[in-house]
Amino acid sequence: MATATLVREVQRRTGAPLLECKKAVDASGGELRNAMNLLAEAGFTGGRPRYDPAERGSYGFDAYGRRVVEACVDVLSEYLPRDGAPLTAVVLRSYQGIPVNLVTAYAGPHGRKGEPITEVDLHIQSGAIPERSGVEDRLLRAFLYRNGLQATRPDVPELDEAEPNLQWEFSSLPACLYCYEMFHCSQAVLEELVRSGFNAAPGCAAMYAFEDYFLDASTAECQLADVRKRIAEYLPGASLMQDFAQLCYETAEKQRWFVDLA
Repeated sequence: MATATLVREVQRRTGAPLLECKKAVDASGGELRNAMNLLAEAGFTGGRPRYDPAERGSYGFDAYGRRVVEACVDVLSEYLPRDGAPLTAVVLRSYQGIPVNLVTAYAGPHGRKGEPITEVDLHIQSGAIPERSGVEDRLLRAFLYRNGLQATRPDVPELDEAEPNLQWEFSSLPACLYCYEMFHCSQAVLEELVRSGFNAAPGCAAMYAFEDYFLDASTAECQLADVRKRIAEYLPGASLMQDFAQLCYETAEKQRWFVDLA
């Protein structure tokens, strides 16, 4: 790319003055990413929040899970008949996105393959968990950058670059771990309903559904094995494990649990 064209492209992406763009392009040896990194370091981020290496954030799977359980128990306690047929399945669902936004209860002999007796939409504050795959995730970008897994600063618009399978895609590490946690939330919902006096049939299934993928007690160990496999592939080393644990969990207890998976 010619220098003048590159300078204009850098200015278009960052909004920095033309002279500053020219300086950054020259200092970077004509490399787009390095030029934009230099400008972001100097404060030219195109209006994006600046990256602070000392700043840490967390998806808070543990805190979010507690909110999910509380919300599900509240709505099901309101809508389920206390003298009705025993429950045969309780399903937490994420459809058209990542956060849990539907809870369904079944009481017929066919479980979740039958007609639900209650189905309630949920609106639970999901914090830093992305609304859907494919959207920019500054927490994850910051994790990748500070650990040398991504060359582009988090306050620079995303550029095409080879990154490990740590994005929020169906089979990625964050998504696999999240699904495993939401399955355990479904178990907690069912247990709390039983403690509250609702009847559950023997073998009543607690499930989490991510779109059309259903996770239950029969597949949970396989899901955890998938998490371990991705940890071994993408998080070599104790420092990466600890940093990713803090990215996913707020409490020290859950962070230790994750680190012990290695």
